[in-house]
Parts: sequence; C-alpha cells; structure tokens
Amino acid sequence: ETVANCNARCPFCPLYGPEAEMTRPKGFMPLDLFEKVVRDIQPYREKVRVIWLCFQGEPLMDPHFEERMSLLKDAELAAKVIILTNAEFLSEAKAEAIVRAGIGMINPAFDGASKEVYEAHRVRCHYETVLENLRRFVELRNRLNGTTRLAIQYVRTPHNQHEVEAAYRMWQGILSSGL
Repeated sequence: ETVANCNARCPFCPLYGPEAEMTRPKGFMPLDLFEKVVRDIQPYREKVRVIWLCFQGEPLMDPHFEERMSLLKDAELAAKVIILTNAEFLSEAKAEAIVRAGIGMINPAFDGASKEVYEAHRVRCHYETVLENLRRFVELRNRLNGTTRLAIQYVRTPHNQHEVEAAYRMWQGILSSGL
C-alpha cells in the first residue's frame, strides 16, 4: 500500500467509517522503499499475477504517483497492476501516467447514479468531479490507444440498491463494451 490515508469518509469503510478500526499511522510509502519493492519483484515478473497498489488508502493522493507508474512500467510490471480508487484526484496528469505506463486496470468506486446517493456513500467526494475525471480518463485512454481497463466498483447497500440499474445504464453510456 503506497498510501495509508484517504480523502473520503465512506460510512462502510474500515479506515474512516463509523466503526473504524484502523489505528496505524497515516502517510505515504517512501519512494526509496517502493523502488526496492519493485526491484525485488521485478525478477519474478513472469510469475506475478496481480499487484495491488492499495489496501484501504487512496493511491491517487500520493505525491510520487507519476514516478511510481514510471518505475512499474520500466520494471515491466505495470500490466499486472490494479488501482482501487475513489477517483477524486484522477487528474489529467495522473490519468496520462496510468495510460502511458500501461497499468492493467483501474477500479474506481462509484456507488450511485444520482449526486445525492453517490455523495452519501462516498462522503467528501464530489459527484461531478469524479464523473468528469472518469469520462476524461476514458477519452484520454482511447485517444492514446491505451490498454488500461476500467471497471466500476459499486458497493451495494440498502441505501443505494434502488439505483443499481440506473448506474448500470449511466456507465454503459460512458464505457465501451469489453472493458
């Protein structure tokens, strides 16, 4: 996990939710430690199936994010990487770093079709910002002929289950088939 912190305050989250149990220090993995981990994994890249850059933190908060993407690309590990994110900080620079590195997949959380339901689930994330960030990511990836897959994560709860179908239709209009 490169980031042990998050901007969101999702009600179901073990990091910051109402029943949060996380007591470990918040912060960022030092870049030199990340470089060591990549060097240690690189000789086994053919056997590595998946690399998750996060556990419970928001990886796009990382001040060294673009550098980490470049290191993964150079080590021929990027295609095995999955990035779980709330996409609040998916800037054009970060999106381009992901696509140019050839990251395997980003898995943004988007738990509603409406602003009201989404923002009740992803507290401190902004519906319009995240939706625009993801639209821009898809356009950039397509323009650059990138291979990074995008798979929307929808955490279904009693408070948003009524929007599952609407969210599915919304994302069908944004994503192309086969992603």
